[in-house]
Amino acid sequence: DPIASNLAPPVANYTLKEPEVFKEGHNVEDWLKRMRQYFLGNGLTDPVRVAGIMGNRLAADVHAALNDMQLSDEVWNDPVQLGAVLLEVYGDQRTVNDYRTELGTMRQKQGESVTRFFERMYACVARAYPSQAAHGPNSLEMYDQMATLYINSLRDVTSRRMLILDRPRTLRELK
Repeated sequence: DPIASNLAPPVANYTLKEPEVFKEGHNVEDWLKRMRQYFLGNGLTDPVRVAGIMGNRLAADVHAALNDMQLSDEVWNDPVQLGAVLLEVYGDQRTVNDYRTELGTMRQKQGESVTRFFERMYACVARAYPSQAAHGPNSLEMYDQMATLYINSLRDVTSRRMLILDRPRTLRELK
């Protein structure tokens, strides 16, 4: 976990320089390690403040891509969850076909919230179908790619039935 251990005392009379802005194409694992060192070295322990600093160190296009994923405030305010999303979206070099294969087997995990599952699936759909993702999260193209997959992958049968009967028209309603 790249951020979880952020409770070390500050180094006396010394402030570590803030890490560079994370840009798409850079190594997210290395960036998260440098961020963790920055937080530890400066004694930054408040999770909301830490997550805020992380958010401010994202390039505009990365920040916009995460905004397009419609992340919950809980994710934006939790450095562990935000780091996990960054790793999920920018942490590997899988191909479009790898993501499409993953979508075919993706299921909501035991104990995973519906919101977190939606965010995880959306990230995978956006990587599997980048041309549709370019139209934005509320586009018909993204909805078509995701709606049936999402509904069928939910663990709770009652939730699946409700969504099938009252078919949402947008991803926001689906979430």
